[in-house]
Amino acid sequence: MDIIEFLNSSPTQFHSAATIASELVRNGFAELNECDEWALVHGGKYFVQRNNSSVIAFRTGDLCNPKLAVCHTDSPSLKLRLKDASVQDGLLRIPVEVYGGASNPTWLDRPLKVVGRAFFSDADSVLKYHLISSDSPKAVIPNPPIHFVNLNDGLKYNQQNQLAAMLPYSSLQALVDSITPAGFPQQPAESLQAELYLADAQKAILIDGDIPLLQATHLDNLTSCHAVLNALCDCENPRSTIVGGFFDLEEVGLNFQSAGSNFLRCVLERIVLATQKPASLQALHRMLATATALSIDVAHAFHPNFQEKFDKAMSPVIGKGPAIKFHANQRYATTLSGAVMLRELAKKASLMIQDFTPRSDMGCGSTIGPMIAGSLGIQTIDIGVAIWAMHSIRETCASKDVQTLTSLVRAFYAS
Repeated sequence: MDIIEFLNSSPTQFHSAATIASELVRNGFAELNECDEWALVHGGKYFVQRNNSSVIAFRTGDLCNPKLAVCHTDSPSLKLRLKDASVQDGLLRIPVEVYGGASNPTWLDRPLKVVGRAFFSDADSVLKYHLISSDSPKAVIPNPPIHFVNLNDGLKYNQQNQLAAMLPYSSLQALVDSITPAGFPQQPAESLQAELYLADAQKAILIDGDIPLLQATHLDNLTSCHAVLNALCDCENPRSTIVGGFFDLEEVGLNFQSAGSNFLRCVLERIVLATQKPASLQALHRMLATATALSIDVAHAFHPNFQEKFDKAMSPVIGKGPAIKFHANQRYATTLSGAVMLRELAKKASLMIQDFTPRSDMGCGSTIGPMIAGSLGIQTIDIGVAIWAMHSIRETCASKDVQTLTSLVRAFYAS
């Protein structure tokens, strides 16, 4: 699946999961239900979802040396506080709740869509689940004029008051009517059951040149999801079982569908139970002991305009391939043995790869690698595409780095 198409179809984690599921089905994967008994065959292709926002897909093979690649479907965003909606001077005003570590100033003065998921009652009063993505921009969060507030000196926005969205509607009901799916009766706004967010209305674009740049919302972490999805679908007849995990909530914490839940372990256990005869706890433990995982999340690319924030010797450069991420205090799970293995794999496949370690006096963000490594006891290597402006509403990377990452995951699955 093309990266531009994937980005444009995935404005929320719910849309990402739906896009992933649709592409898996198109490539012959059968959907499983956690509530059912699983009958798996050797060489089969399967996937299962939780909460319509996390997906685990796998292809069954030998249980020795399984390969896992995990990533996350969610990104920082602004969630609409619908109960706080009011009309001021004829316009609808809705405060927001910041989801994750969003770069708040980048959301202002931009055309924004309304996206998310909701339940709507049909003509028979049956509630039906729908994904929401407005066809056109619906909102803007305007800045104050520079004559009143000198934005060039920096402004810390009050999230409740100063990030409220302004929408060109005379009531919340009018907004709800505009996003109600065709064929459904009008829904009372006060009883709408929905999770709605704002999203950048501008589509993903390529900035052409000698090293074409990909600019879009949610490169963190849809570049990783795209690589794992394509590699999983492309890998022909893998010797060992291969797994792709696409998890919600990396940006904010834990719940039953997140990488820190029992979701992945349950799936691995059920693969053993359904394919190993006789199945045993020892079979599961042997499988985990020989497993290797890639935790794939974006990395901070060296920024020429802010050189003092980087250790140049340990910072990846745009267009030079994905980066292996290291951290002495285990913000990343990479071990030296894992890094050596991956470098050798990249060398054999003639793929560029870099390293990333933040300055000793700077933070770096977190990811799901240490969570997976610690809870399952699996050697895990943290890697990712290097991007500029992480957590901005518009992030930038080299398009060829996304292609290299896909090739690297494909080679990892086939190894």
